[in-house]
Amino acid sequence: MRKSMNDAADRKELPQSLPCLLLPLQKGGLLFPNASVPEIILARQLSSTLSSTFILGMLPWRNVQLPIISFEGLCDGQIPNNLALRRVAIIKGLQNPETLPFYGIVVSAIPQVLHLSADDVKGIEGEERVGCRQHVSIAGRAMTVSYTHLTLPTNREV
Repeated sequence: MRKSMNDAADRKELPQSLPCLLLPLQKGGLLFPNASVPEIILARQLSSTLSSTFILGMLPWRNVQLPIISFEGLCDGQIPNNLALRRVAIIKGLQNPETLPFYGIVVSAIPQVLHLSADDVKGIEGEERVGCRQHVSIAGRAMTVSYTHLTLPTNREV
């Protein structure tokens, strides 16, 4: 009996861990699959005519203007007074890539690469928040797993 290429692919073992990025926030952190964060950049001067409780402004990146958001502002309804704009994680927009291929999230420190297996992540109780898929504990640290397909309003909707 002749084996197909699919048989060989079926025998391959699935990876035991998933590379993720922990994006540190002022309180806790966001957990994203590594593939959804193409770059961490140093923040520069933002340009904006937007008025929002979570959009800080627009930042040029690879010849496009990206909306830069405060996840804390998105969740809490107001931008924190002491938010330091130093680093921005560029996130792939997956829900409407034609209209929002990328956006940025302000991070409070250098993100950490984690290789996580199912045993490393424990679901915990937490407040339902906008943009939050689940609250988890990893090595005793509370974190938020974010939706990577966050929908942001356009200039006309803000």
